[in-house]
Amino acid sequence: MLKLQGLSDTVATCGVSKLAHRLFAGLRWADFALERHVLVRRSRPVLRRRLGDGAATVAAPLVDGGLLLHRGALAALATARARGLHAERVDAIPAAWDERLRPQDGRVAFHRPAAWYGWVARHRFFDEPENAIAPIVVSRRDRPVGLVLVKARRYERASSAGYPDLLLGSVLDWHVLEPGGVDDLDLVLLATRELGRLGVDAVEVCLPPELASLPLSRLGFARADALHLLVRASSRSPLADPRFREPASWRLRPADGDNVFS
Repeated sequence: MLKLQGLSDTVATCGVSKLAHRLFAGLRWADFALERHVLVRRSRPVLRRRLGDGAATVAAPLVDGGLLLHRGALAALATARARGLHAERVDAIPAAWDERLRPQDGRVAFHRPAAWYGWVARHRFFDEPENAIAPIVVSRRDRPVGLVLVKARRYERASSAGYPDLLLGSVLDWHVLEPGGVDDLDLVLLATRELGRLGVDAVEVCLPPELASLPLSRLGFARADALHLLVRASSRSPLADPRFREPASWRLRPADGDNVFS
């Protein structure tokens, strides 16, 4: 960690373990927490962790029946809110979108030009065919109004709780390209629906502080631990001003740093 601090006047890391988080916090890195919300779509990995394989085999079909009803209700809500919206997975984003992807309110953001989205869709560190990273363009009457990035990845052991053999879907990034054409909740629900089509067992959404009021808990998402983004700015950094230790100065998303690949 001390070596990392010496690499540049400004360094950051995202999605650290609980142990690493305590160490970074002790070194007084600026700490930004994104609240994690998890929607369980299939219960078997969770039940195996809590009840064991035998009991999970018996209980999972019963629990999944209730989850199926909930997924249907959530899909109906997403469809109702998304009337007139079309979501399409794409391999690349037009370079002309670069300016639209920059925060327009002066906040600090991690640099993600249009080419970056195509790059992460084509390159990854895992080979299993069910794993994927996909940009999704959201359009209204053929006019792009939003952009979402999702990931599906199977984990042998997921989270600090150790849920076994879990295919986890993550909503990594989202942009409202045309205010009034779509909002943050629309994009999150559309991303959740697209991850469902990829067959994930659970969906995680990590919300930055300014979006903490999105009603995910009322929609059946369970609160879990937080995703932490940590930043160290030396006295020579453009971000040395104390105001950059406040979340309001940043546009934060789970795709920041290398968390997109983890």
